Amino acid sequence: LHHVSEAVDTVRKQEHRRLAAQGDQRLTGTKYAWLRNTATFSADAWRAFTALRTSTLQSSKAWAMKESIRRLWTYRSATWATTFFRGWAQWVMRSRLEPMRT
Repeated sequence: LHHVSEAVDTVRKQEHRRLAAQGDQRLTGTKYAWLRNTATFSADAWRAFTALRTSTLQSSKAWAMKESIRRLWTYRSATWATTFFRGWAQWVMRSRLEPMRT
């Protein structure tokens, strides 16, 4: 999960630079929101983060991948875990988000 979180942060940094150059500051100060465990969000913080996480930002897509991979550790069967991971890996490889693919 550590590597996936680092990749999410890299995607966010790249996207923030690109958006900031266009005058869009919506990713300013959001680093830790993208990296936090959703279980630690307060209700107010979750509502505030909703606009970002449901957007069409690349950071949002990378965050969804990070949150999805957390399910891997809930499987009791190695077969089901492998099936889930293969599907997740295909999603990542098709994503065109190079930091996530790496």
